[in-house]
Amino acid sequence: MVEKIQKPLKYLAIMTVLISSGITSVSAQNNVEQNTKEEKTIVVVGQTLDQSLKNLNDCLKRNCPPDQDINASLAHAENLFVEGEYKDARKTIDASLKRNKKHAAEYPLPVSDLYRSKGRVLEHLGFIDKSNFAVLKVRDTLEKHLSGELDKILYAELAIADAFLKDGKFPKALNKIRSVNDRARENDFIKIANFAKLRELNIELSLADRSARSATLKVKKDITDYINSLASDENSFAFPASILLARADRNLGIEDSTNELIKSYVTTFGRKRPLLVSSDPIDLQPSVEPVNVGFLNAAKTSLVTEDFDDRWVDIGFYVNENGRVEDIEILRIKGSPNWIRAVTESIQSRVYAPKFDLEQNMPLGQYVVERYSYTAEFEKAPGSNLVVRTGEPIVRRLDLTIYDED
Repeated sequence: MVEKIQKPLKYLAIMTVLISSGITSVSAQNNVEQNTKEEKTIVVVGQTLDQSLKNLNDCLKRNCPPDQDINASLAHAENLFVEGEYKDARKTIDASLKRNKKHAAEYPLPVSDLYRSKGRVLEHLGFIDKSNFAVLKVRDTLEKHLSGELDKILYAELAIADAFLKDGKFPKALNKIRSVNDRARENDFIKIANFAKLRELNIELSLADRSARSATLKVKKDITDYINSLASDENSFAFPASILLARADRNLGIEDSTNELIKSYVTTFGRKRPLLVSSDPIDLQPSVEPVNVGFLNAAKTSLVTEDFDDRWVDIGFYVNENGRVEDIEILRIKGSPNWIRAVTESIQSRVYAPKFDLEQNMPLGQYVVERYSYTAEFEKAPGSNLVVRTGEPIVRRLDLTIYDED
């Protein structure tokens, strides 16, 4: 079976995931041979780094319009990101912003895309506050120059709520999401309102996980009421809401609903990509288990280093037709691998609703590639203006797979 490694981002060009780039000891040929034997061939498509740089330089030489400049800049910046050149990706975006932010009134969406991509890169570098500021600039740009398209502004507000969540600021995230819900309903954006409510229920369930059984029961009732409130043409929200319901059941010791959920909803609606149903969190604790590049079977390591610069990994795995993870591979890696066991253990724990083809009436497997960055937030040292790492590791994830169009 042939699966494509593709990317979900509009400008994210495909790099050669399985080609050695001098920063890893991965044997690309061995990985290809292993996948071929299992009929999981990987087709790598996309633009090379040299080509995206040439495209950008050619654009600038001919003094191309701002939107073309931004497109070329983002294509190259996200190509750099995939190659692990986070700092150069940031420089490319900053340079384009310097040239083009003055054109935000004429090109609000492209300029907001620059801020959005900048926030993503800053997050993986560990500049969390600056990343959050970039997310705010997305909203501000749209609000100032695209005020007539409230739906886009509301989605940008939800991205701000996501930033609050990543910082552990649950009350601020909930307030933002509830505000979006209210504004969406007032302006008859029912899809956005339902989306916001779903996110609210997800946060409330996460908070209930940490408290009494009664809190989980209350959120379970709220999820059930939400599902019952959906109109017949809003089934796209019923499935993820039912995932929350199954998670609440698991918290209450009820295990059967997860498999029933996957069976009933996937076969009814079909899916063009696997949908994550459950996963254990990434537990960054010292590991005494072996970890290496390729299939997981070698040298013992432990989490001892405090070096947070240039540490990332591309991990490939297969989501089989039963929604379970198989054949976890470390495709490329930069920096010490002594944190990766925690990531692979989390991936191994996942349960997906598998891709399902309604025409063939059968579930299908899907090969997935994800980027993980090991970093730590920057902060000012006590009594000084010196900016230093906090020393508390965080892991940021980005899906590098492009799925069939929904």
